[in-house]
Amino acid sequence: MKNSQLMIACLVLISMCLAPVVRAGEYSANGVFSSTYVDQEWILDSSKPFIEPSVAAPLIETYIHDINPNRDANAPNDISTKDLAKRIAGVSYCFHIDPFVFTSLIRQESITYNQRADSPTGARGLTQFTTIAVEEVDDQLGIRGNHYARSTAINYFNGVIADDCLEKNGEFKSTGSNYKPLWELDPASSSIKGSSAQAFKMAKMLVSYPEYALIYGAILLKVNFSLVESGYKTGCYTYKDGHPETLADKFKEVVMMYNGDGCTTQKAYQTDILGKFYPDIINADTK
Repeated sequence: MKNSQLMIACLVLISMCLAPVVRAGEYSANGVFSSTYVDQEWILDSSKPFIEPSVAAPLIETYIHDINPNRDANAPNDISTKDLAKRIAGVSYCFHIDPFVFTSLIRQESITYNQRADSPTGARGLTQFTTIAVEEVDDQLGIRGNHYARSTAINYFNGVIADDCLEKNGEFKSTGSNYKPLWELDPASSSIKGSSAQAFKMAKMLVSYPEYALIYGAILLKVNFSLVESGYKTGCYTYKDGHPETLADKFKEVVMMYNGDGCTTQKAYQTDILGKFYPDIINADTK
């Protein structure tokens, strides 16, 4: 077994390996975050990157190709499978989230990694964002000021996007010195800044802006993780006593929070992501 395979094997079911690798960027992930969904503040504690992009990207690329081998041929104008894998690995590294959980979530959301996925409920893009979800991330980026999110969160998220981490580790084209907020791009720029009408347009735009779709999805996953880490209990919370302590159990709650379709659907969603897709990805190079 290759060294990379040995490294990946230790990650089965998430909780085995949170390796202290080279730190991404200069921005501390620790801090006080707040969400428009709740009226309290939550402490975020996941301050280390998970997997080096050079290790994660090839596994993710292989997996996406296995799921949708004709993806590039059928959508030649969309982001390529190779580049998509690089972007997923890079955004996960820079925002300190598990790249394989994120890859699994994207599969669940977009079905076959369809950049232009558009659900009947109005969710769009690789990470299937609704208007409400866009508003939540916009708040974390400070579009409506500190009243809707703490300055620590706003500074952190904007800092990662404005830094060169995403460009270096995921070959992003629209970050760092080239970053322009999605709300400043057409047609979103024609609406009142921070309005629901603007967020609606931005959700639709995500099908044409896959890098922004991944960044927004990573931010929402990060916010969800901060809530779980801080003890927030959703209506579908699975612990009658105590709280999740292992990384695997925390992610079970985190991914359920990403889906808003009711407890039965959320639990099936969680099982698919962490019980089916995730193990397939990390074992992709051993098949």
